[in-house]
Amino acid sequence: MAVKAADNATTPTDSFPGFRWTNLTAEQQADMEAKRAEHEKLREANRAAIQSALDSNDYQAWLKAVGTANPLAQKITADNFAKFVEAHKLRQQANQIMSELGLEGQGFGQMGMGQGMGQGNGLGRHRGMMGTQE
Repeated sequence: MAVKAADNATTPTDSFPGFRWTNLTAEQQADMEAKRAEHEKLREANRAAIQSALDSNDYQAWLKAVGTANPLAQKITADNFAKFVEAHKLRQQANQIMSELGLEGQGFGQMGMGQGMGQGNGLGRHRGMMGTQE
């Protein structure tokens, strides 16, 4: 058992929770890590493209970045994109204020102000201010 623990400690198990890296060869582990890093790079580039489209109020660039198969693309159209951009900017402002108050990472839903994690919508259990159970 100690050998397993030592093996797990030297492999990137945090990248894929629940995945048993110890069953892979060093070459397979390196390949998996390279694929993960490439996926992360593509994801970050896509996130930057989405942010750029929002910043420049460019619906076509946004649609290209999120893709037409994205459920959000079914709701956000050229006609309502400006309103979506406005909501995005307001959310960024709200996040900045929350950060200034020392509440970053807590989200509105966790403070009883939204529907985060399926709670706060009036059904079943909910969280009150500061995420405590009521």
